[in-house]
Amino acid sequence: MDFWFVNQGRTYKHKGNEDYLWSPKRAERGRVYQYYENMRRLKPGDVILAFFAGGVQGYGVAQTYSYSYMRPLHYRQKWQDLGWRCDVWFTRFAKEVPLRRHAAELAAIPSPDQGIRPLDKNGQIHQGSYLSQVAPEFAQAVAAAAGDAGLLEILRTGEAAMPSGAALDTISYRHAILDAIQARRIEQSYDADNVRNLLQARHGVGMFREEVAKVEDSCRLTNQLYSHSLTACHIKPWRESSDEEKLAGANGLLLAPGAAPLFSHGFFSFDDDGALVKSPLAANEPLLDRLLTATDGRPKKFNAEQRSFLRHHREFILLKPYRNPPPGKPK
Repeated sequence: MDFWFVNQGRTYKHKGNEDYLWSPKRAERGRVYQYYENMRRLKPGDVILAFFAGGVQGYGVAQTYSYSYMRPLHYRQKWQDLGWRCDVWFTRFAKEVPLRRHAAELAAIPSPDQGIRPLDKNGQIHQGSYLSQVAPEFAQAVAAAAGDAGLLEILRTGEAAMPSGAALDTISYRHAILDAIQARRIEQSYDADNVRNLLQARHGVGMFREEVAKVEDSCRLTNQLYSHSLTACHIKPWRESSDEEKLAGANGLLLAPGAAPLFSHGFFSFDDDGALVKSPLAANEPLLDRLLTATDGRPKKFNAEQRSFLRHHREFILLKPYRNPPPGKPK
């Protein structure tokens, strides 16, 4: 379990106690902000302290990993259409914790990530901050000030309310909504043959599967040779791809059925030489380790077109792949 501090700012009035956090993937002009990249580090059971209008208003418990999702309609238009979303179960404090009364105490608590702290040394919120990791002692001080029995119990036991359903199933359901929106657009825009090919590609069958099989002949994890039991999985997600990319064989891998959703949700990727790149969050998904036991350890290089799609996957899908540049510095 990790603890986080979210500065909801102007979005709080839209969300209140709704059930998610959302941030753009990039700031204006494509700049990388670690405050946004931290969304990729959230995992089910993490606790998020919610700050707004001068006080900590309550806390949330992450119910899913973060995943690509559309910008809420009432959010700023200049933000990207696709950002990071994490489903969160929020609880509001009976009384807020005013930051001005506890700023010195909270600012003095060492942060797990000294470079990306929510408060400066004077206890002021960092300008432009969104999501920052904080120490358990930080959460303890906030819980004590709020007198919130629920948060104090979480801190005592080290356990928070976990998702009522499987976290990956929830993400898959949200992705299905995005896919359905895309599908309706496609149905209204093309002739019957194009519609059929594009919609079949959504499920990894038809022309797309045939094109992938021309490039890939086995599962990259288990080395199982091409068969109908393998899933043709998009590297750059179907909903984020152009119509041409939706059908491109280079934009697909053949993966064992259990591996496909883990790849799609960012638990692992591959480098350009074919070596496995595991997200640190993959430790929470033991299925991946079981799949890896069948690997022979001899990666195959990807071609130039595949490498382009894999760069997108590593940059925008893989969960917490590596430390990114400090806030405000372009990548």
